[in-house]
Amino acid sequence: MGILQTNIPVRRMLGERRTKLTDALVRVLCRFLTPIGVALPGEHDCYMRDCLLVLAGHGDGHVLTVAVAMLLAILTGRSDLCIAGVFGAGKTRSLAVLLIALSCELDDFSAVVYTKENVAAKALADQISDLSAPTQSTFGRLLGRIEEGKGEAYATKIDVRCSDRNRVIANKRILIATGGSATAEMAMRYSSFSQWLSRTWLAFKDESQQYGNYHEIAALAAIQQPALIVFVGDHRQTPGGLSKGRAAAANRRKLLHRPLGLRALNRSGDYLPPARLAGLVARLWPDASQDDDSDVAYLLKQGQAPHTGVWTVPTTPQQLPVSLARLFDKETLRHLNVGTCLISATLAVLLIATALEEFGIPECTTTVEAAGLEGPHRWGIILPNSSRVSLLTYKAIVAVRYPELVLHEHDPIQIGHFVPHDHTVEHGEDSVLWEAPKDLRAAVEDVVVFLNYLQKCHRDLSQGATAQLLVLCNRTAVHNQLLHGFQEAWFGGLRIATTSSAAGATARIAVIVQTGCRFLSGGRRGATLEDREDCYGRATVALTRAMRHTYIVSPIDMAGMIGMAQTLAVYHYVFFSSGLADSH
Repeated sequence: MGILQTNIPVRRMLGERRTKLTDALVRVLCRFLTPIGVALPGEHDCYMRDCLLVLAGHGDGHVLTVAVAMLLAILTGRSDLCIAGVFGAGKTRSLAVLLIALSCELDDFSAVVYTKENVAAKALADQISDLSAPTQSTFGRLLGRIEEGKGEAYATKIDVRCSDRNRVIANKRILIATGGSATAEMAMRYSSFSQWLSRTWLAFKDESQQYGNYHEIAALAAIQQPALIVFVGDHRQTPGGLSKGRAAAANRRKLLHRPLGLRALNRSGDYLPPARLAGLVARLWPDASQDDDSDVAYLLKQGQAPHTGVWTVPTTPQQLPVSLARLFDKETLRHLNVGTCLISATLAVLLIATALEEFGIPECTTTVEAAGLEGPHRWGIILPNSSRVSLLTYKAIVAVRYPELVLHEHDPIQIGHFVPHDHTVEHGEDSVLWEAPKDLRAAVEDVVVFLNYLQKCHRDLSQGATAQLLVLCNRTAVHNQLLHGFQEAWFGGLRIATTSSAAGATARIAVIVQTGCRFLSGGRRGATLEDREDCYGRATVALTRAMRHTYIVSPIDMAGMIGMAQTLAVYHYVFFSSGLADSH
């Protein structure tokens, strides 16, 4: 995406494969809309009702939105699709659910997922492992030798290790790999990875705000056959990675300039939240959406309320189009929450997908349209809810970093769409004001003392898809000393990363270690707009990793989002420690 080739014909997915994928997505959506008590035909129906339905039925509607967007992209012949989401939106979770569902529906389905950093690859592999899919044996994560040697805290249950890899790959249908691992594997003389890629139907680029470097571009270019490439990530986070130095800084500035991947959709209104999917259906099928006798128009008019859930307890019988009977039984239709915008749009898309001869297909005619960059096909979706952070953290960062989710036409102004859950905390930041020693060894010793204190306070946390403690450093020297020294003495899954490489990671407790001011806040002298955007992206990553608390170990830094977080942390400390919270 971003490479405009207007004079070459559109390369379309094979007709048989496209039909099978369309039918599978229709079946998946029907399962996600059917109540748990209604059985449907299928070998893995019990598993999908018991394990996946609760995720698809969440009040944020993210899993449903991703599945609908994928179906629309396949129907219209797209070659690229952008799925953006705020911090903690469940992008990785939605991707894991969709891959598992498709692997259950199709015996020959094959897909590859690329990431830039191992953190994102591990997060997805852990999500798939935790869901214990009946098709888990068909999933694999390609592991490089360096990552393989880091120990169990960096390993997952579906890892494909370096030894005897060709034999193992042959039995896998879905592989997860970093761009570096993929290109290294393809460079090996007797590797079968290139041949395996020729079977893929879909390619995903997770955490693709980091997309644009050689390894990721080469890995995607290795897919010779027409396939849908899905860019998943947070377009407001940094494109940076582990590499440091002037060359790395210049590379990040280059990526910020290039309209690649998620950054290609840079106009207002390009990214659509779930609440605006009905408008997308009306844009793609204008005749059916404006015809008063059309079932599609009727459904779109019904859905005016915000999404609150898939099902409802009806007080009066719902008047629904008879054509829905070909998709659902009476019990399901009686409980569907058709009055919400997302459910009505999903039903409209399902009607269209199962009667293409009646509604027609607005197919992409040029490569630019197929890439989603022109005409009615210029759209991507954004997942607005965060299931990770507190309401205050969510609103403060969304208001600053995600203007497309701030609705000024509402009174009062609506900032995003927040759905609390059982583990939502009231406040997320705690400020540890620190006069950092100039001597690096002494500074690291201070950090170790604080981490030992946290180790004693939090003994009930275990390692899994969610890390116990994530330490984020903005200096490579601090990162390296903690990584090779203190981590070996931690029993319980400590993970240490830089702020630029932690995208995709989730932790119960996060510690931001900043030995000096003005780095994450973007206030250094002579900083360009690209440098500031990179720093703001890093701060967005750092402040949104933790589900419980984020400890900011730093000197006073009142600029940017770090300054905002330190101020809110102090206000919260005074509010809760002075007893004011008990009086309200």
